[in-house]
Amino acid sequence: MRKVALALAALILWFSPAAANAQAGVAFSQVTVKLWPEYDRPAMLVIYDFVLTSAPDEVALRIPAAAGEPYVVAVGPTPAAVSDQNVQYETRPAGDWLEVTIRLRPDSRAIRLEYYDPSLIQEDHTRRYHYEWPADYAVEALRVSFQSPAGASNLLLHPPLSEARTGSDGLRYYEETFGPLEAGETFSLSIAYQKASDDLSIASLPIQPSGPLEQRSSRNLAWNTILPWVLGILGFLLVLGGLTGIFQRQQAKRPKSPRRRKRESSAEPLYCHQCGKRALPGDRFCRACGTRLRRNEE
Repeated sequence: MRKVALALAALILWFSPAAANAQAGVAFSQVTVKLWPEYDRPAMLVIYDFVLTSAPDEVALRIPAAAGEPYVVAVGPTPAAVSDQNVQYETRPAGDWLEVTIRLRPDSRAIRLEYYDPSLIQEDHTRRYHYEWPADYAVEALRVSFQSPAGASNLLLHPPLSEARTGSDGLRYYEETFGPLEAGETFSLSIAYQKASDDLSIASLPIQPSGPLEQRSSRNLAWNTILPWVLGILGFLLVLGGLTGIFQRQQAKRPKSPRRRKRESSAEPLYCHQCGKRALPGDRFCRACGTRLRRNEE
């Protein structure tokens, strides 16, 4: 009976995740755990960066079942060069956990895994969260980083994370390195803080440019200010010149009316050569004798 119990215990141990993974010879030289509460969702954003000591065909990682499907699964040669393109993985429920089996490429030594854990407890102004390292594999160094949310106060971390710094985003970060940890050796972190509002940290972050801004001199700024006016004036002159040319061409096409020959009036009074009677301007015949008046015409 004792032999049967020992055999059953060995069988259970063999099929447990930690033992199965340890048998596969999977280990991590470094694991970075980033905990960002209330960052862009009212939950705990957990970001894992794994660095493998070897390159196995696949790795099975566990996340809380309450988190559901992982948000990001990416692989690559280094943590800075991971990509989520064409990554093959599958998930399987395992009690309170969700097992994520990731297929790796020959050059894949780094894995990034992200998920949102809804287990962040909110009671009035108090926030509490308990993180637990699954301990399925041995890890030489476990780096834990906590991002204090915007507006948080009275932060309590157990065990404490001694290294504190302010990031470029203006948020406070607390970090500590633990390890080495053997496969099956657990690690947990308890978090508590006060926060009066439900505002997310991402709403308080300054807007950053996607690339370096080009430094422009005052001469360039002045020219850029004047250039639109210069172009506008030139455009107006071109339009005005075009309209003037069209008007002149239309005037040139119109037929010219013949000019009437003007008769020059004599500077001296005109008298009838027959009777000597003085004629009025415009008379062709003498008003007294009816004789045709002699007048110079052009």
